[in-house]
Amino acid sequence: MVITAVATMAFEYKNNEISMQVELKRFNDAEEQAANLLRNRDQSTTGSAKGFMLASLTFLEKNKVLFPDTYERAKKLCENSGCTETGHSSGYSESDNYQRAYEGASAMHYLIRGIIRSGK
Repeated sequence: MVITAVATMAFEYKNNEISMQVELKRFNDAEEQAANLLRNRDQSTTGSAKGFMLASLTFLEKNKVLFPDTYERAKKLCENSGCTETGHSSGYSESDNYQRAYEGASAMHYLIRGIIRSGK
């Protein structure tokens, strides 16, 4: 029985170690993807700012197991910033649309940047 107990404990220890390594790899991969997303960021137009928000939201959705609360916050941010609205249907002027998109994209930038910093 002692041999069985020791073997079981060793097996569980090894499984936990492998699981932790897999989780760390997933987190490191997500950090790298987040860094790439920020490097390719553009907020020069309403469309590019909205596109950045949508790309960030897609990244977070893909990684929502790692960042569930962040994903939910990003969804609300995107909705409040009008990232899926078209200029004519939003009821805002073009300059107001740009301002909302720019501010939303800036907030999303810092949200994504927080993911990179949290692992370092």
